[in-house]
Amino acid sequence: MQFRDRMFRGAGVALFALALATAPLQAAQNGACAGCAADFQRLLAFVAAGPLTPAEQQRVSDQTASDFAKDPAGVRKADERTHAFLDKIAQDPPYAVAEKRAAFRLSVEQLPENDATRRIVEAHDPTVAFDPARKRLITEQSLQEMDRAYAWVSKMLDTPGPDSGFIPAERSFLKARFASLPDASQEAVANVGRNYPIAVQMLARADKSKVDAWIGESRPIALKLDPQQRSLRLADMLSQTYHTALDTLLVRDSVMLNSAANFNMLYHSGYTSGIYR
Repeated sequence: MQFRDRMFRGAGVALFALALATAPLQAAQNGACAGCAADFQRLLAFVAAGPLTPAEQQRVSDQTASDFAKDPAGVRKADERTHAFLDKIAQDPPYAVAEKRAAFRLSVEQLPENDATRRIVEAHDPTVAFDPARKRLITEQSLQEMDRAYAWVSKMLDTPGPDSGFIPAERSFLKARFASLPDASQEAVANVGRNYPIAVQMLARADKSKVDAWIGESRPIALKLDPQQRSLRLADMLSQTYHTALDTLLVRDSVMLNSAANFNMLYHSGYTSGIYR
């Protein structure tokens, strides 16, 4: 299977439908797709959440040249879509970037284990836990996102933040328990990277008195929980925040916030079923 097929069929054509804006073909005078390899390298680095090594870059370049020799029109079309997609995510809000990256990463996880694309991505972002039945995934990047979210809410509540043992503990817990988590909890934990930027945005723009009231009620409860309980409740709160925002406050890719009224709604719907129950 050609490189472009692995990337675009394997990583989900539906997602690329979001990025089908017109983009110029980067063809050299001799008809070669001069920018194709660079675009494919950028896409892989985006999915892998880190820069490719020189050897990986060369492998992509070699495969792109091989694919172009067999199907120049197909490679050019793939590059159009890739280039448009990369331009689009440069303008997207953080939650949308995280959502799109997660969709690609999940698709890569479902490629054959010996697939070159999967091997490159997993070298940078190893899999921690995968539930194939519910198609939800935790990777090392997921753990980093949990760590950042936990540090953020801990700072707000003035409670102990994640220490050096947080990520190893989460890794161990999720390796053992992820597949057996209740559906809502699993969905919340798997999407912290998408949900966290929405919560940050909403609380930053919210009425200060409402935030202070939430902190005052939440802090003593949080102090009674162990770090694992606190982490799961945080994921639940972030999920509630995301869905509240998506259902009532968002025009896709554009956050529309009214500080006092909207946070009041979030406060009552998210807190009662959320973070520190």
